[in-house]
Amino acid sequence: MGSVARPETFPARQHPSERPWPSPRTRPEDVFLLWLLQLPEGTDVAEAARKEIIRMDRNPPLSPKAARLRELMAEATESGASQAPRRR
Repeated sequence: MGSVARPETFPARQHPSERPWPSPRTRPEDVFLLWLLQLPEGTDVAEAARKEIIRMDRNPPLSPKAARLRELMAEATESGASQAPRRR
């Protein structure tokens, strides 16, 4: 028979601002670029960025890197880019 995990052995839950960034070397600009490139073609970038900002604002306080990512999203809402890039 298998062993049963006991609740006292589970790691404590951390607030999102206390969790490690995806990697110590991951830059917010890299995350933003990946987010942008995964948007379906024709997506309204500004609207998609606004939705991400709302989602991020649900879990304050943000880590410094997450705050920078939020800034990049805010810039996307103000930019002239209206649609996600086309794939070739």
